[in-house]
Amino acid sequence: MEMIYFRLFYSNKKLLFVAILLTFFAGFGKTFLFSLYIPDMIQEFQLSTTGFALIYSVATITSGILVFYLGKLIDQTKIFTYTLWVAIGLVISCCLLSFSYNLVFLFIAVLGMRLSGQGLMNHTSLTIISQRFKRCRGKALSLAIIGTPLGEAILPLVVAWGVHHYGWRPAIFYSSMVLALVLIPAIFLLKQKNKVFEKFPGTKPKVKPQLSNKKWTIKKLFKDQRFYIVAFPVFLLAFLVTTLMFFLVPIAKSKNCSPELIAFAFPFFASGNFISTFFTGNILDKISSTKIFPYFLWPFAMCIITLLYINHPYAIFAAMFFAGVSVGSGITLESCIIAEIYGLKSLANLKSVFTSVNILSTAIGPLITGILLDIGITFHLIFSVLILLIGLASLLSFKLQDEKIQLSFSKFAPIKTVKKLLIHK
Repeated sequence: MEMIYFRLFYSNKKLLFVAILLTFFAGFGKTFLFSLYIPDMIQEFQLSTTGFALIYSVATITSGILVFYLGKLIDQTKIFTYTLWVAIGLVISCCLLSFSYNLVFLFIAVLGMRLSGQGLMNHTSLTIISQRFKRCRGKALSLAIIGTPLGEAILPLVVAWGVHHYGWRPAIFYSSMVLALVLIPAIFLLKQKNKVFEKFPGTKPKVKPQLSNKKWTIKKLFKDQRFYIVAFPVFLLAFLVTTLMFFLVPIAKSKNCSPELIAFAFPFFASGNFISTFFTGNILDKISSTKIFPYFLWPFAMCIITLLYINHPYAIFAAMFFAGVSVGSGITLESCIIAEIYGLKSLANLKSVFTSVNILSTAIGPLITGILLDIGITFHLIFSVLILLIGLASLLSFKLQDEKIQLSFSKFAPIKTVKKLLIHK
């Protein structure tokens, strides 16, 4: 298996190298890195935690809406041009944040980083790979996504060191310079003709799913019951991960974890992500993604159970590992299942919808959890409800294997979907 991955990367090294860099540097727009700047930002801008959370949530929601419209442009623009502008957007946003001295520029900078980083960089990388690869799509996606766990393992350590020694503003400015000097020159590799080669011995799928040749519009997508079945677990995963990261410090401190232990928990998260990414990618080239989609949230249920019932400080390592497993498999599965169910003709258009769902859930998660905590609801009760939601999402996902539902449409799809799935005829 390792040799196939190596040969796949070597044969398509330029395209996959850029895809990996995009998912790696997308970390500059994600919550796990923002959390390292937040304490200093709150102090300098004289904001309360709730005040900054509001700015962050509004910026995230706005970026989710913009991704819905900007994400589909990848089908109408040259890949090189589109990717270059996304990278330039992140560089400018990082620079702007490092020189922001009022709330207006702070909001614009955070919006730009969330939009370009978390939103469009991942969207661009995974859309390109999903479109270009067919026979080894799962393996190619797992290679592209490897940038995510690498970023989660490396970037927090580097940024934390920079913030500690130079302050948060220089740390962000130097980050923008690294982006400008490393990522932007690499994107010029996309300007060359990159013919995909993926026919290797042992890569022929045992089960080859039939891809739809239908051209999907957003209106048709919203009438399709499968959209809601897929979107619910996708939304839930992003909700769970962002909530965990946002409240990781108070959760960990409740288990008597020191700041050092919390910092060392991130490599466990990254390793779980890394392992599951390759494992899932290998499986997806052999069986349909609908067969394993119902199970990808189960490791996160184990994460929550670990946090709820194991009080040892080292439990945070196991919990973060389980969370990483769900994230790695979930990201790979999402791109594959969209391509498998809806085909490649409108992939970027539809992928932008799911990316928006992801981003909106990352805004809603910390906000709802914070409000519940403020009114006296405990983490224990919140997490217990989330486990029930994971179970519901898993049960609903089994219906994707039903051929009848794959052909069904409805004007009121969300309502009829719930009725059909919960009532046995």
